[in-house]
Amino acid sequence: MSIPNEITIGILGAGGKMGMRISANLKKLPNEIFYIENAETGIERLEKNGLKVSAPAAALGLVDVLILAVPDILINKISTEVVPDMKADSTVILLDPAAAYMNQVCIREDLHYTVIHPCHPALFKVQPTLEGYNDHFGGISGLQDIVSAHWKGAREKYEIACEIVKVMFAPVDKVFEITIEQMAFLEPSVVEVCGLSLVSVFKELVAEMDKRGIPKDAAMSFLLGHIKIELAILLLGSNPASDAAMIAMDYGRDKLIKEDWKKVLTDESLHEVLTKMLKLDKPAD
Repeated sequence: MSIPNEITIGILGAGGKMGMRISANLKKLPNEIFYIENAETGIERLEKNGLKVSAPAAALGLVDVLILAVPDILINKISTEVVPDMKADSTVILLDPAAAYMNQVCIREDLHYTVIHPCHPALFKVQPTLEGYNDHFGGISGLQDIVSAHWKGAREKYEIACEIVKVMFAPVDKVFEITIEQMAFLEPSVVEVCGLSLVSVFKELVAEMDKRGIPKDAAMSFLLGHIKIELAILLLGSNPASDAAMIAMDYGRDKLIKEDWKKVLTDESLHEVLTKMLKLDKPAD
């Protein structure tokens, strides 16, 4: 499916970090794009890049697809303000599952809702260009996959939203359709609660090697090279680890990792961390 030329697209928060990323790609479309922003710094960024800025009041009733490129913590407030002004049968695209999973999005029964999130260029994904290997975030030249959820509304609207998303985060390889719950499990539970916390230990390891007088370049090369092959061994089964390495791994797991660590992968834990991330337990002002 292609994106119909008559579809108008709005990027709410177009002058923010994510908004600028996706605006750079969406402006290549022949479709009419509304770059919606009211923050002075965001307006300056957009104008500096030659993009015409639209105020929310002027654009919300005109767009067929509205992309919420705003922080998760603001989704409840912002969606409550803007969704009532959208025209019937339009589509809302959210870029993260947190607010949707925690029921923090303003819902209208005559609108359609799609939730997506980029996978970012994967470590072992073959990139067609050298530039692709250096685009770690994606959306410039790094080939990446996307996860998407058809949350509410018509299937056809979801499929159009996915086509728009492919342009937003181009170049895109695969689009995996999953549920909101599964997406929330992936982020934050898998990649942030578990993955990012473990990576933070790697950062501290580099500092510890520096204390030992190991040159940083040597430390980084040694650490990252071994992490890559260890991931290949354990996740891809590329070749077996040595017996000695497995003994060392077991020793490290016993010293570093709690036996009950998988409790962070429960629904209760997911609800707890999202409550913290969205500051839902914060007293009302």
